Amino acid sequence: MDTTTLEQIAALQRSDPRIESLVERHTSLEERIQMLLHRDHLTPSETIELARLKKEKLSVKDEIESLLHVKSA
Repeated sequence: MDTTTLEQIAALQRSDPRIESLVERHTSLEERIQMLLHRDHLTPSETIELARLKKEKLSVKDEIESLLHVKSA
C-alpha cells in the first residue's frame, strides 16, 4: 500500500472497527505468508496454503481500499 493509503488507514482505523479488524487480519496474513516464504522447503499443502493466504490478503486489501474510498467520498 502506498503512503497516502497507509495514512488514511491510520486516521480511520481508530474510528471504524471494520477497518481496524481488516488491518489486523491483513497483518496476520502477512506474518503467516512471511513465515512460509522463509522456509527452505514447502510441503504441497503449505504451497496451497501460501497461495490461499496471498489471495485472502489481496481480498482484504481490496476491501480496506474500498472502505477508504467510501469514507473519502
